[in-house]
Amino acid sequence: MSYKKVFLKPGKEESLKRFHPWVFSGAIARVEGEPEEGEVVDVYTSKKEFIACGHFQIGSIAVRVLSFRQEPIDHAFWVRRLQVAKDLRCALGVLGNPQNNTYRLVHGEGDNLPGLIIDVYDHTAVMQAHSAGMHLDRMVVELKRIALEKDAVVNCDETWCKVRKYDRYKKCYMWVLVNKAERVVIFFYEDGSRGRDVLTNFLGDAELKALMSDGYNAYVFIGDGLKTHRYKDTDHQVCLAHVRAKFVKARMEGGDKRADVFLDNINRLFRFEREYDREMITDGERTRRRQGLPTMEAMINLRANLLQELKSEEEQKSCYMREALNYLHKFWNEAFTYIKDGRYPISNNLAERAVRPFTTKRKNSLHFGSDEGAEIAAVYHSIISTVKLQGRSAWDFLVNFLPEFLTVAEIF
Repeated sequence: MSYKKVFLKPGKEESLKRFHPWVFSGAIARVEGEPEEGEVVDVYTSKKEFIACGHFQIGSIAVRVLSFRQEPIDHAFWVRRLQVAKDLRCALGVLGNPQNNTYRLVHGEGDNLPGLIIDVYDHTAVMQAHSAGMHLDRMVVELKRIALEKDAVVNCDETWCKVRKYDRYKKCYMWVLVNKAERVVIFFYEDGSRGRDVLTNFLGDAELKALMSDGYNAYVFIGDGLKTHRYKDTDHQVCLAHVRAKFVKARMEGGDKRADVFLDNINRLFRFEREYDREMITDGERTRRRQGLPTMEAMINLRANLLQELKSEEEQKSCYMREALNYLHKFWNEAFTYIKDGRYPISNNLAERAVRPFTTKRKNSLHFGSDEGAEIAAVYHSIISTVKLQGRSAWDFLVNFLPEFLTVAEIF
């Protein structure tokens, strides 16, 4: 593994020979290349002899040493360091002690993990990152890489939040993307915008198989070769639960009994999906059943009634019924794209459940003090929601999950 190099001034390697964990900026003669803050660099003496490697950062402490051996800072490295920290706590009797469930698992330089603090409270681990190389936002970079892998199927949603901008509070938007197969949740925020550019900037050149959303206009370019070449091969799905909700509103608030036939057929499709879940069938078998006669009958009934209602007199319908019919008509293909592939979801409930804790927090915290505060919240919600979706214990997360995100070589 090749890293960018930092060369010391003559005689400045003496403290490193005594295993001091820091390299101060005044000790550096030159830096080869332009390492980003948090990137792993190799440290060499003035005689071009390797002496250490660590996280580069801007400030008086220029390098926080990770190892005094020339070795790759990879997944195995982090596992070894965390395991050593765990074994030490076991030997001291603070971990595995039935009378104690609170302890410091990692204590920065003391555990040869400079800038990282991890405190464990029963089944909850609290992490502090005191250097750019250990910071959580670098983990989200790796989360994003996993979530947007080739042919991924993802759910996406957005919700509002209040952010202080200059002398007033503005209604801004936080986005969330969920990859169920990889069990990854990512929150992202870009200047509070709800525009299409936020989504396209986040997706980049990702080659997604499908993206599930609601009918918001920011998503409609996906799968449309006339609007964008980049995502023309991505299937855009629209949540069938949203379609159902509009007919429920037409029935309950508009008092329109003609919504019943639509609700009966849509509910029938959802019953099929619950049956498939209970039987735990394969994706291939789910695809076959979705394209079978029962599903086709429900879709034919929906289509026939839709066309009939669209031709009927407008005055006979409530405004809610007209809205539901137009919505189903506009997104017919997207709403039933799910029958193409057993991996495709029928609804966007996964993303909506992921965003719900954020909306609850919104009521308690009232607002974010700045765009930077909202960006930090996105990072922490990403990590917390991912661990929750993973269903892992704190220790299992740290040993098997966290090291992948701290693998700086893979990120850069």
